[in-house]
Amino acid sequence: MAGLAMVSMVEDYDKSCFSFHNVILDSKLNADIRMYNDRMEHYTANRLDEAIKCFRSIVNVIPPFTTHVYGYSYYLLITLYRGRGDAEAARFWFNRLRSPPLPDREYFINTLICEGYWE
Repeated sequence: MAGLAMVSMVEDYDKSCFSFHNVILDSKLNADIRMYNDRMEHYTANRLDEAIKCFRSIVNVIPPFTTHVYGYSYYLLITLYRGRGDAEAARFWFNRLRSPPLPDREYFINTLICEGYWE
């Protein structure tokens, strides 16, 4: 099972069935998802320095298999830095967002463009 990041198990039987979808086996991915969910509290409580620190640590190393937490972490880093008037840092993270193979990368890039961050 080396390299296996996620598994789905489905038993299809007429009388009783069960299914487990997207069971994550990758420890880094699991840790990043937990960190993202836990640390959103910093963002919603306006503890922005802590939020930035957490989102940066999430995207520091991106595993081969990814989920939405990486794209959202980039998006939030960019909007937080722009909100602080730090266009240079925002541009840095926007450029980093363009490079990893994230499943929803184009969505986040287009959203930032539509919100007027870049053309």
